[in-house]
Amino acid sequence: MPVRNTNERYGSVSQALHWLIVVLLIVQFTLGKIAEDLPLGLDRLVTLGAGVLLMYALDPQLGELFEVEALPEAEPPPALPQRSWLDFFISGAHADNALDHWVPTRAELASYGSRVGGVLHKSAASEAQRARLAAPYGQIYQYLVPATALIESCWRQYVVRNGKVTYLRSQSSSVGVMQINQRVWRGFYDIERVRWDTAYNIRAGAQILMRYLKDYAIPYAERTGKPGDVARAAYAVYNAGPRAVGRFAKSPPHPREARVDEKLWTLYRGIAGGAEVDLANCGVAKPGRSSASREP
Repeated sequence: MPVRNTNERYGSVSQALHWLIVVLLIVQFTLGKIAEDLPLGLDRLVTLGAGVLLMYALDPQLGELFEVEALPEAEPPPALPQRSWLDFFISGAHADNALDHWVPTRAELASYGSRVGGVLHKSAASEAQRARLAAPYGQIYQYLVPATALIESCWRQYVVRNGKVTYLRSQSSSVGVMQINQRVWRGFYDIERVRWDTAYNIRAGAQILMRYLKDYAIPYAERTGKPGDVARAAYAVYNAGPRAVGRFAKSPPHPREARVDEKLWTLYRGIAGGAEVDLANCGVAKPGRSSASREP
């Protein structure tokens, strides 16, 4: 077994550290269960404190262990078109964060979609350039990023709940535009920024999708001899984990999975074919009839 990681498998050091982290996570869970049974007092406080310290000791190591690169800071986006007379009073210092806390009304969908579409397009292009994907995978990936965001969240980062703007969160604890799971990706990304920073959420999701495309989807397509399977295979892993990589080719397919996979394929083909994104209906529409264009 090689010591260093290769394109085919993790090296012995990474595997050893992986299992060490698994053991430490089990210890952390055990400490939490023990603390639940202790009466209020110093013993319980010490036990809980040990679990918390262990959690924070583990988090910074995960990204390095699994070779997840730190996300670069995004370039400041262009100024947003004026949305109301109140914008006149908003200082220029806030312009870079115009997407944050924005729950668009129907009348704002065009400008909102143009802005989010621009971030998706730039994040996908930047990640594709960094990964140096061979043709045709680079172009497939750049179409897949906005399609994934569309099926996952309809390009939304925030919702209004109980009269307050908060981040979009699924029942499985996935959040934001790219629906990044907080439990799975804790330690790899800054979870507070995943929740509250739209551009950061998109860049993190684009990086995760690239990892799945390179590690699972491309090898799967090379085995089947069908490069066109890459988009569906990458999204299947993004949606349900590595074991789902070829689920769209199962016969007979699972009804729910088949609906999800067919919807993704429809969105992907629409975007790749030049259709525009329709945020009013969370789909794609013919050019000239949408609420948000594919690119800014």
